[in-house]
Amino acid sequence: GGGSTRGISGHLVLGQGTSTPLTLDAAAVTPAVKVSRSSAKESVEHPFAAPQLSGGLKQFGLARVTTTGLAAEGTGPLPSYDDHLAWVGIYEISKSGDHSCPGEPAPVPTGLTPVSAHYYFAVLVDATNGTQATWNEDMSGLLIRQCASLSID
Repeated sequence: GGGSTRGISGHLVLGQGTSTPLTLDAAAVTPAVKVSRSSAKESVEHPFAAPQLSGGLKQFGLARVTTTGLAAEGTGPLPSYDDHLAWVGIYEISKSGDHSCPGEPAPVPTGLTPVSAHYYFAVLVDATNGTQATWNEDMSGLLIRQCASLSID
């Protein structure tokens, strides 16, 4: 792959202003980490589901993760991460992808989330058991505006 993947450093919040932000704090590998970096990276590079992405893996590293709004494989309960140690891979979602709009133009809700310059998709691999979950930044602020043909600049 390309050498453009950065590590995760410091404190990072994706999806600010949405109801399901993803908060990451860079973590050091400790004995609690049972999943190797290389096997986690392989999982991250082949997520079980992904939106249309723009470019390759942007960032990858070990972090303590806090978020709701995760999706997971299968039908079990959705994982909830509260200061949870996981390998995290971050991608950018393509804003030019095909997004479906409702047939009737919906009224634009008040309190719409702001439009971001970038929207992110993250693959989380539990550092102790390797369970994979994904997180999609809430794009409703962009999509509802696009569907209502509002200016988004």
